[in-house]
Amino acid sequence: MVFIGPEDSVKRILSVANEFDNVEFIPYIYQNVYQVDELILKNIQPIDQWFFSGVLNFNYALKKKLVKEDQAIYPLLYGSSLFATLLETQLASNTVFKKISIDTFSNEEIEKTFSFYNLKAIKFTNFPFSDYTYMHQLADFHESLYKQGKSEIALTSTHYAYVQLKQKNIPVYRMNPSYLSIKLGLNVLFERAQANRFKKSQIAIIGCAVNFHHKEHENIYFTYKMKQEELDIKKELLTLAEKVSGSFVSVGNGFYLIYTNRGEIDIEIEKYIIQLS
Repeated sequence: MVFIGPEDSVKRILSVANEFDNVEFIPYIYQNVYQVDELILKNIQPIDQWFFSGVLNFNYALKKKLVKEDQAIYPLLYGSSLFATLLETQLASNTVFKKISIDTFSNEEIEKTFSFYNLKAIKFTNFPFSDYTYMHQLADFHESLYKQGKSEIALTSTHYAYVQLKQKNIPVYRMNPSYLSIKLGLNVLFERAQANRFKKSQIAIIGCAVNFHHKEHENIYFTYKMKQEELDIKKELLTLAEKVSGSFVSVGNGFYLIYTNRGEIDIEIEKYIIQLS
C-alpha cells in the first residue's frame, strides 16, 4: 500500500498505519502536487491500493487517470478537524479568533457545525473546493481576506496554500484529518485489498460450445470447411487463453474450456469474449 502526499501529511498517516501488522507501507513524498504523475508512473511494482493525503492530490490523480477510483482513497475532513485547528490557533496565540477564512468544507457543513455548537459569533468566509484546478486560487483567497481585515487567521487543508501564506507572513494553520478519519480510510483500503486478493485467487472457467452442423451425408468439401472453421475457432480461443494466462482444453464435440484465475478477467477481456460470441 502506498501513501502519497507532502511529507508532513504522510508522516501523520504513517503514525496511524503503524498500528496495523503484516502490511507493507510505501511512502511517496512530493513537494507539489504536479510531481504526483512522476511518482505514480515511475512505480514498477503492483500496488493494491493508494492512500492519498487529501482531496486535492486524490482528485488530481483521478483526473489524470493515474489511478482508478476503486483502488484509491483519502481521509475525509470532518468538523472535528476544524475544531481541533481552531483550538490550536487559540492556544498558540492566546487569542479567540472571531473572523476566519476556511477552505475545503462546504458552506452548509460549516454553518450546521457552528450552529450545532452555538458558535455563531465566529464569522467565517469559505472557499469550498474538491478539484485541484482551484489550487492556485486558495492562497490568493486567504491573503485577500486577511489584507481587507475580513479575517484574522486562515485555515487551509492544502500544503500548497499553507506554504504560500507562510512565506507572506499571513497567520495560517493547516487542517489535518483526524486520527479516526485516517484509521477508517485505512480499514476501507485493507478490506478492498483483501477482497481483490480473494477475487484473484478464485478459479474462473470460460466455456465455449460450437455447433458445426455436421451431417453424415455432407461431401468432402463441407468436411474440410468445417475443419477450417474449427481451426479458426481454436486459434481465437488460444489467443484468449494467452490473454488470461489460462489453460486451454478441447473436451470434444465442439466443446472447449479455458481455466484461469478470476482476477485475470477484466473489462477488456470481457469485451473480447463478447466479440468472440
